[in-house]
Amino acid sequence: MFNIKYLPDGKIERFKARLCAKGFSQVEKVDFSETFSPTTRYDTIRTILAIAVQKKLKILQCDIKTAFLHGDIKEEIYMEPPLGLHINANLVCKLRKSL
Repeated sequence: MFNIKYLPDGKIERFKARLCAKGFSQVEKVDFSETFSPTTRYDTIRTILAIAVQKKLKILQCDIKTAFLHGDIKEEIYMEPPLGLHINANLVCKLRKSL
């Protein structure tokens, strides 16, 4: 996916690109392990903190901001080249890091 970031005055600040895998084509228990990156709503966090305060529980926090961003993969995974990448139609891309 390609995106253009603009400055407040409308000038181009930078060009951004990210690679997205086609997760919709995977088959459960065949193509992937049960790994996911959940997201949490702030309402849920506030509720859990309120319960912890009421019950006088100790709260520990850990920041794993990029846990899945640069993860190593053990399997050999190949994907079709992303749109916009002009290479030979017979070639595929081998992933070295998780997406």
